[in-house]
Amino acid sequence: MAIAQLVRLLVRPELVVAGYAMPLWPSVLALIILGGLSLDVEARSRADHVNASPTTPNPAFERTAASALRLLAVLSSLRSSAAAQRER
Repeated sequence: MAIAQLVRLLVRPELVVAGYAMPLWPSVLALIILGGLSLDVEARSRADHVNASPTTPNPAFERTAASALRLLAVLSSLRSSAAAQRER
C-alpha cells in the first residue's frame, strides 16, 4: 500500500470522489504511516527472528497489529467527531 501511495504521488493522477477532486496530501500521510509501519515490522521481524523457532508466533507482527488497531481507533474517533461537527 505504501508503494501504491508513492506511485500516486509520482504519477499524480486526477482522482474525483463524489464530485470532488482528491488532493495529494492524504497520500503523503498514508505513505508516511504505511511506510513507517512496514519498516517497523521489518526491523522487529529481523530482531525476533534471531531467537525464534518456525512454530513460534511472531511477536513483532502482534505488536505492530496492535499499534495499527490503535491507530485505526484514533482515526475512527476523529472521523466521528468531524461528522458530528458537520451536523451542527
